[in-house]
Amino acid sequence: MKSSLVNALLGLMLALVSVERGHAGSLVANPGFETGAGGPTHSTQTGITTGSAAAAWGAFQLSPSFVDTSLVASTDPFAPGGAFMIEVVTDGLENGIAQYPISTFTFVSADVFVVSGLVHLFATADFGMTGTEAVTSGTGWQHLVVTSPGANEVGIYSHALGGATYYVDNVVAAVPEPASWAILVMAGAVLGLTPNCRRLPSSALVLANSADSCSD
Repeated sequence: MKSSLVNALLGLMLALVSVERGHAGSLVANPGFETGAGGPTHSTQTGITTGSAAAAWGAFQLSPSFVDTSLVASTDPFAPGGAFMIEVVTDGLENGIAQYPISTFTFVSADVFVVSGLVHLFATADFGMTGTEAVTSGTGWQHLVVTSPGANEVGIYSHALGGATYYVDNVVAAVPEPASWAILVMAGAVLGLTPNCRRLPSSALVLANSADSCSD
């Protein structure tokens, strides 16, 4: 009985945390990468945000290398119907695409297809050195979700030495309605009080790997 209740609440919580599968209400500009910015880009400037292939999104390098971006036809299975997604190729650590400033948000999600390497979705405030993140696992499409109240910056970067090749689509950042907050709090309380549960990390949720189990 407990397992059924917890699983039901967890499913509801994950649905709410995912915000919306559409773009309505997203605080991110150009969330589906439908608007280009003049063609593919190639950046080699460390520590500087340069333009990417998508309007409103910048390419950033923390480590010396390169960041290439281009818009390609979308194959996102989580939110089909969009025309484009962005391809990011880099051979360095913590390089990728970002958007700042954004109106402060609580949750952000992104659909990421990993070809090689590790990728993380992160949210922080005013270029802060700390924040919350969700890291990919393996290759293929993955839906990443991060909880970071008060954040105003979103980045999707390589997360391992050697860089990464990946695609990003449908980045949605939003603040939940009060009713959603109430359900999230209730779900969290039930999860906290139920024994023998493996809790999801408080910093982030990776839906592609969210098969956490509970026993009665």
